[in-house]
Order: sequence, then structure tokens, then C-alpha cells
Amino acid sequence: IYLYKRRLHSDIVYNMVKDGKFKVEIIHAETMEPFPEHTAPSTGETYVEVEPESEYWIRIQTDSEDLVRAEISVDGKSLGYYLPMNKTSPALDKGVWKFENGKSYDFALKFAKAKVREATNEDAADKPFWTGIVQVDFSEAIYAGEYEMQDQSDLWTGGDVSYVMGISDPDKKKGVKSEQGSSFNVQKSKRRRTKFAKGGLLKTITLRYCSTLGLIYAGILPKPPMWDLHRLRHPAENGNENVPQPNATVDGATGTQSEVFDLS
Repeated sequence: IYLYKRRLHSDIVYNMVKDGKFKVEIIHAETMEPFPEHTAPSTGETYVEVEPESEYWIRIQTDSEDLVRAEISVDGKSLGYYLPMNKTSPALDKGVWKFENGKSYDFALKFAKAKVREATNEDAADKPFWTGIVQVDFSEAIYAGEYEMQDQSDLWTGGDVSYVMGISDPDKKKGVKSEQGSSFNVQKSKRRRTKFAKGGLLKTITLRYCSTLGLIYAGILPKPPMWDLHRLRHPAENGNENVPQPNATVDGATGTQSEVFDLS
């Protein structure tokens, strides 16, 4: 499937989405390379072409001189924390977060197959598949004093995601959702922290993600030759049942260190 994508889409854009002073991209947890992005010709929305069962990080950056507060939502639900940052901050790769016994844990997210349900009258007829959504809100960061960080866990348990199919639709493999992955980074972290309240909203960046097949059905990607389309629909029949595995669990301080603040 990877060779198919490279051959078919010579115009794939791998750059992160940048809107003014703010940047967001979805990074493969194993290769640390961004997933390819595509722009919908009719709406200008950004769609990210992802691999089901692969793990990922959300990378955020800003060129803002002033301190800003970044809050991430996945599939309609906040990850439960925010990140203060400005142009001096390094790019931050984030996922599901928890704080226990003076240690900060970042878990990668994972693209999993969405459950399937039949379309109802409330579903838009022109949306035969579901796309997952990663959204980052950048707001003014307003100093709000000091506080003592308490242990935090289960801040995000996934959105209620389902792939909507018509009764006559034979294909049930297009929809993907996000869940917590197994890869993680851990580092020692102080409990005493500076708190920043949310000020005015500066920018919202939204990335819609879906499998290659889903983007083809949505008209974001062109339809391939029939044989390649069959391989996408039935990968196990062509010896492609083995999907890339996530990178091994990391134990020890790795990656870029950053302060994370719960939303309480």
C-alpha cells in the first residue's frame, strides 16, 4: 500500500500545517516523519492520510513572541491538559498524558478501525465515511499564580467515533479513530508549577485524518486503477496482513522535555 501511495500521488505534501505563527502536524511514532497531507479542492480543508494500526504524536510549534497556551483535542474530546509555549520553545510531540509519583508520562496515540453503523436520516448523504479530527486551540496565556500538581490519569479515553455506512455499501474498512497507543516517554517532573489561565483565542488549527481508502471514497484522492483499489480493500488477500508495529516502549527520559498543565 505504501508503494501504491508513493506511485499514485506524486504531489503529496509532507509539510506541517502552518497558519500564521502556529504550526501543527501528525507524526509517525516509529519513523518520526509526518504523515502526508492533502487539501480538499472544494473546501481548502487539510486531510491527513494515515495508516491504520500505526501510532502517532501531535507536533505543535509557535513563532509567537508572547507566551501562548496550546490545548489539544482528538476526535472531539480535549486531551485534558495545556502547554504554555512561545518561539523559544522547541517543537513539542504530544499524546495522552498522565502524572504519577513525580513523573510525567506521554503516551503515543494510535489509529484504530472505527466501529461501523448504518446511516440514519440524521447523517448527511454526502458524508459516507467518518474522519477523525485533531484540533489545536492557541490562546493567550494569562499568569494565574503558582500551584502544586496532583497525580493525574485517565484525562482522555477517546471520542465516540463510528464509521457511517449505507445499507448497500460493501466496504467497512475506511473509517479510523484514535485510541491510546503503547509507546511512551517518561521523565521526572516537578510538582510546583506556574498556572496560566486561558485568554482570548488566537488561532484554531484543524487536521482531519483518514485512511487512504477513505480519502479516495471522499474524493480527496483520485481513484487508482482497479487492481490497486482491490488491494486497498482486501490487503490480507495479497499478503499484506502484517501492518507496521509501533516502536518499543521507551523507559527513561527521552524526547523533548516540556511542562504540561492539567485543565483544573
